[in-house]
Amino acid sequence: MTSMFEAPSFRKSSAAPVAAAILAVLTAAPMSSCFADETDCKPLFEAMNRLFNTPSHQFLTQTNSLTGDKVVASEIINAGGALYIKVDGKWHNSEVTSAQLQQQEEQNRKNAKLTSCRLEHEEALDGVKVTLFSAHTETNYGASDEQMWIAKSNGLPVRETIEMNMGDNAGKSHAEIRVVYSGVQAPVVTPTAPTK
Repeated sequence: MTSMFEAPSFRKSSAAPVAAAILAVLTAAPMSSCFADETDCKPLFEAMNRLFNTPSHQFLTQTNSLTGDKVVASEIINAGGALYIKVDGKWHNSEVTSAQLQQQEEQNRKNAKLTSCRLEHEEALDGVKVTLFSAHTETNYGASDEQMWIAKSNGLPVRETIEMNMGDNAGKSHAEIRVVYSGVQAPVVTPTAPTK
């Protein structure tokens, strides 16, 4: 999968391309871009900052038109600022920290050409009262549309969907992310085989 933005680095392994793409999705989302009206989009900025600085377990599914829309499922854990990525059933360390991912997100804000966002409505999602926001972003690399459900109790995102269109060479992708904040701890990591 190709992202709008450069993917963060990942320790060399057979899972590296998938893991890099997963992290790229997190930093390439519309919420990670420069909004035309910062007042309308302030809740999204704040939700992302809270997410980067809160232990979390994210469950991600992705599809891409260039791979025949094959569903790729993965998970990301943020524990103590360190990121762990589960690919093909195995947990791996990421060289990228949560703080570095936040820095990339802030850089992406500066690179966006056009972004708008809107409060849609309030609802209940899995028993949690949330506010749904939508956003649209355009950059030199393509366009994306996002929906983010933010918990009213603590301002943390609990779910988001991201549609990205990167043009003919990179195709279209769809990602769905569900975030859990309770019981988060670092996983047992699969040792990385040495590279030759």
